Amino acid sequence: RLRMRIAGVPGMLAHRNLTRASSKGRVAVASLAVSVALIIISGAISHYLGFLTRVADSGGSDIEVGLNRLIQEDESTAEGLADIDRAYRALAHVEGATGEGYMLQTSLYGSFDQSMLDLDSLTANSEEYDMPDRGLADDGRIYAPLSILFLDKDSWNEILDENELDRATYSDPDHPVAVALNGTQSNDGRRYSVRDLFTSTGTATLFTQIAPIEDSPFVEIGVDENGDPVARYEGYRDEGETQYDEYDEALYQQISRPLDDVLAQSLELPVKAIVKTLPKAVTSYASIWPTLILPASALPALAEGSEDIASDVETGSLAAPFAFHASEGRYGNTMYAYLSFAAEQPRSVEAEMDAMIDSDLSGAEWYRMYLNNNAENVRQARVMYETIQLFINCFIAITTAIAVANVFNTLTNSIILRRREFAMLKSIGMGNRAFWRMIALECASYALRGLVIGLVLGAAVTFMVFQAMSLSFAGLDFEMPLGWVLGAIGLVVGVLALSTLYALRKSSAGSIVQTLREDAV
Repeated sequence: RLRMRIAGVPGMLAHRNLTRASSKGRVAVASLAVSVALIIISGAISHYLGFLTRVADSGGSDIEVGLNRLIQEDESTAEGLADIDRAYRALAHVEGATGEGYMLQTSLYGSFDQSMLDLDSLTANSEEYDMPDRGLADDGRIYAPLSILFLDKDSWNEILDENELDRATYSDPDHPVAVALNGTQSNDGRRYSVRDLFTSTGTATLFTQIAPIEDSPFVEIGVDENGDPVARYEGYRDEGETQYDEYDEALYQQISRPLDDVLAQSLELPVKAIVKTLPKAVTSYASIWPTLILPASALPALAEGSEDIASDVETGSLAAPFAFHASEGRYGNTMYAYLSFAAEQPRSVEAEMDAMIDSDLSGAEWYRMYLNNNAENVRQARVMYETIQLFINCFIAITTAIAVANVFNTLTNSIILRRREFAMLKSIGMGNRAFWRMIALECASYALRGLVIGLVLGAAVTFMVFQAMSLSFAGLDFEMPLGWVLGAIGLVVGVLALSTLYALRKSSAGSIVQTLREDAV
């Protein structure tokens, strides 16, 4: 009775027809739902594959060269730095290559005033992943590992100019002043994320020499249960806490010493600005640690107190990060340099640079080198993603076409087989307006059910794709492909309208009397 009041006789008849032909209606609804779901899934896959393509193209330079420079016994840090600069300029003269800058990276431990860092962000993954310790001590300072990037002059000036910082203040090699870097992409081994660790400026204390303990290499600086900073070593002494492997076999002893007892050298580094500017030399840089930036010309000043230190296994890179001279017969710290280049023809530039590296950078002072052709890697990644997208789109297009054809066939046959029914309704006085309203209500029912089921299925699969992506990429937002959803709605409306109009045109041929005289098929 309520249906009669709302939709009248056409609505009641439409309901009766839908109930009577429930099997054919279910086929039509299922086909529509499959079509809608497939279109939405295609859009979701396209969206997230596009995200993967953007990640593959990290924005770094076309060609990156990694150099490890060993400082010889009769050399200084400044001389090694000058040699790296010469190597960069020589490689930049390769035909088709353009130098985009270089950086040197040093990892070490230090401390910051609590106000300088976001402690929650800094320690967010410490328990979930195997990361170096970092924490807040009772003295109000945060003890943590950090990275320092030393940039070539042009890249350094680019940061200063874009952030309106005074060159004279920040470029004095004898009195280094650092800037803190936010907005770096980090990868903790499972997920990518963007981190803003610095909240204010201040002074960072760099621990440039930690005294060794015999047979126990330095591992990290942390905060003990009493809130005091400690240096931790791992070795085979009788003291300390024994560490065990998965089979409960003793591995080594973890030994702790108060930091004040073993800290041989440290220096105070002013941090006067926080930036997010990423010049080409550091665009692809990623770190889970707080990162400071300095000009390369400041490196000799920081290394001045370490020129006479010979690094070895016990005096490693973290214990004496600026000690680039090695003990006799051993490899010590090296100066890690990353050189960035644009390339018009990446493959030919790669080949010529490889030849130059083999011929000119093969002496004992060059410990290890590699060349990474980012442009070619990105091209291959894009081809792979586009191939996957094309295959998926073709599969979905074929499946959708089959589903649409099924809907068209089901509806047209259903309507054509009801010719006598329509003729009878018209013979007892149903006008064209009421007739079309009845048909429209039936089609609306198919469309509504097909859309609802299809949208639910499409959203569920899209969410599963999002969840799978979120396992590897932090900060990824769940998005329904709105354009594809609207396309699916348009497809449903179009298919129903076309099939209905076609079937009614076929079934309306002939007079009402002739149609009523026909035998039922």
